[in-house]
Amino acid sequence: MKKTILILIIALASNLIAYSNDNKIDSLMNIYSQQTNLDKFNEVKSLEIEGEMQVGPDLYYFRLQYKKPNSFRHKERFKDVYVYKLINDNELTVLTKDGKIDMSVMERDVIMNMVSYMEGFLINHKKNDYKLKYLGLGNVSWTPENTDISIPFTPISEDLLPKGQYHIIEITTRSSEVDKVYLDPTTFDIRFSTDNPFMFAKLGPVKFDDYQKIGDISFPFRIEIFSPMFPAVFRLNKIELDKDFPDEIFKSDSPENVVIPGQ
Repeated sequence: MKKTILILIIALASNLIAYSNDNKIDSLMNIYSQQTNLDKFNEVKSLEIEGEMQVGPDLYYFRLQYKKPNSFRHKERFKDVYVYKLINDNELTVLTKDGKIDMSVMERDVIMNMVSYMEGFLINHKKNDYKLKYLGLGNVSWTPENTDISIPFTPISEDLLPKGQYHIIEITTRSSEVDKVYLDPTTFDIRFSTDNPFMFAKLGPVKFDDYQKIGDISFPFRIEIFSPMFPAVFRLNKIELDKDFPDEIFKSDSPENVVIPGQ
């Protein structure tokens, strides 16, 4: 009898803890939505982003045009070399001055994840089947979990991490990957994530800075990926919403996508 009562008490306590966490998460997500207005991102039909990507000493200037649900057109310049990178339901293509080549998985992920960064990792957590757990307020910290010894690990210098206290939310994806995101306690913008939960491949932590409001929606204009495989910094100078893009420009045979050397 005592054992049965103990089991019931433990089960009740577990249910109360789960209920309390659900309430806290729901409350935080309501504030997150109100502060960032990222729920409006679901109503955005198209997106144009201009900026630069720095990988080591190399600078790549780009303009990314995105049209829902799955059309991406990425014009990129490295030094005096131009390419178009096109993603749609039928193509993963890079257009160069010498013709078409297949797009690599890394190139695809870089392009598609730029839109994921604009969406944020939380606003569509239910649609994405993410389970969220509130871990309280704390400082930003990161150490690799389940480190693959075949992949080099470079610690992040303390002076590069955001300072202060942040709301910490643990994300468990449908594939059981676990990440943590850190929300600014005032603006509720995501300032740091231990990885990108949209990606199956784990590159490493992502830091978000220089948030600006575009159409009342809060977007990061500086994104830094801490990764020995892909140490990249994205600096954006323009974001435009709901531009009218014709479907043709997202196809490799469009005359809009002819690569002319030096232009």
